[in-house]
Amino acid sequence: MKYITVTERPKQLMIVKEWLEMLIQEGPKWGYYPEPGKSVLVVKDNLSNEDSKFFNQLGIKIVKSHKFLGSVIGPDDSKDIYVEDKVKLWTEAVMKFSEAAKKSPQAVFAAFTKSLQCEWSFLQRVVESSSEKYVSLKDAIQTHLTPAIVGREISNTEHEIFSLPTKFGGLAIKNPVLTVENSFQTSKKAVQKLTQCIKNRAILNVDEHKLHVKTALKEERTIRQARDKEKSAQLISLLPEKKKRTLTRVVEGKASHWLNVIPTAADHYDLSPTQFRDALALRYGHEIPLSQRCDGCDLQMDMNHALNCKKGGLVKYGHDNLCDDGAQLAKLAFQCVNREPVIQEADGIHTPALIADVKIVGLWENGRTAFLDYRIINPDAPSYLSQNWSAISNRHAKEKHQKYDRAAEDVRCGFTPMVCSIDGVLHEEFKTVLTRLASVLADKFNGPRAIVP
Repeated sequence: MKYITVTERPKQLMIVKEWLEMLIQEGPKWGYYPEPGKSVLVVKDNLSNEDSKFFNQLGIKIVKSHKFLGSVIGPDDSKDIYVEDKVKLWTEAVMKFSEAAKKSPQAVFAAFTKSLQCEWSFLQRVVESSSEKYVSLKDAIQTHLTPAIVGREISNTEHEIFSLPTKFGGLAIKNPVLTVENSFQTSKKAVQKLTQCIKNRAILNVDEHKLHVKTALKEERTIRQARDKEKSAQLISLLPEKKKRTLTRVVEGKASHWLNVIPTAADHYDLSPTQFRDALALRYGHEIPLSQRCDGCDLQMDMNHALNCKKGGLVKYGHDNLCDDGAQLAKLAFQCVNREPVIQEADGIHTPALIADVKIVGLWENGRTAFLDYRIINPDAPSYLSQNWSAISNRHAKEKHQKYDRAAEDVRCGFTPMVCSIDGVLHEEFKTVLTRLASVLADKFNGPRAIVP
């Protein structure tokens, strides 16, 4: 494909014609058989009859605008039409995603954030357009898709929060009207050296070009992160006290990684629609629709009661699932891992048996056993509302140490408490264990910690 400017058209046409004639003549000698019929010549104005006849004989299409590498070459009105057609196509796709989200919200969420919205993010980088072109797409996302994923109606403030990156409390469901403002200018700035070389017909210094691109993108990323962080703090401050407390804890505790994974069944990352929407409700402090009475104790049922009542079986079910997942992860890194190991036998009179949740041989030192015991906390229970997460988690970790340390030392073993919140915020010792597991797995699979399987 060749783009020809008005001022240099005669000279450029002659070069193109000579190049084509030579390619058609010499190409087969080297095993290359040109197919001019698959080529397109993009021009700014109409060609003369002689020029048109030459290119038409070869089957080359002569146009004023054409798609190229995901963008479009041509006048502004052609670009506007191209963007409008794309937005219409994406809007229809969003509506189909909305229907699918009713039954598979997690799969739709992953497909949208990691695939579909990346398509218009790319177009916004390579084609300059106004934000008005994306209004219909934004409306489809906020009116249909996001409520279908979350399973409830969403306020304007929540829509703004959801557009933020997950680490700042959002869902990374970007607003295309806002992203279009800086995308093209950032891309234009990044390829500035390449553009200058094309205009000046100069030789491109590839190393300088790569360094310039890297620097420009890094600067923009830093600015964007600072802007998102400030916006996150501002929006969270507008929430009711309960929701603000919950989301602040999630952001400060960096408990958003689960939203960034691909929901593969083989890794047990796939959640049922109810599990996924309940997890989102816990993340944003939203009440979950429940039955009026508790099945276990027959008291009034609400979300706090469901998370705290030990008679209904939900607390034990969640605790056992976490222990099983922790043991399964440990088995990937260590050979000797057991569930519910006995640290201290009961004496039959005064001292009950002391049983941990997981035993790992070699966790901290080769050949030495480490016992782990899990505890899941509801930090928004009425008794904890006057305390922050650090104080709550440290208190429970201290209780675990007081209960298990002496018995573990008696059998020459170590002990680590695994304390976390219902929304996935971890105590420091829990984080240390995961860091150790990641390091062992990285060494085992000979790769960096960030991409261990």
